[in-house]
Amino acid sequence: MSTSEQQKVIHDLRNRLNQISMQAELGKLQLEQNAGSSKINDSLDRILAGCESSSDLLSQLSHLNTPGKP
Repeated sequence: MSTSEQQKVIHDLRNRLNQISMQAELGKLQLEQNAGSSKINDSLDRILAGCESSSDLLSQLSHLNTPGKP
């Protein structure tokens, strides 16, 4: 894996982690403000989607670092 490919994956992971963190903070605020369950559920769905996306990126990174792979 080239350094630029590695840096792109790292950048993408940081972006996703930031999104997850922001959604978690939003969810906390929504709970504190007794927001409707649909708003809280939306935040939780976005957190789950961010986790899944991050997992996909880590799999991609793992695949790119496997010896013998193009």
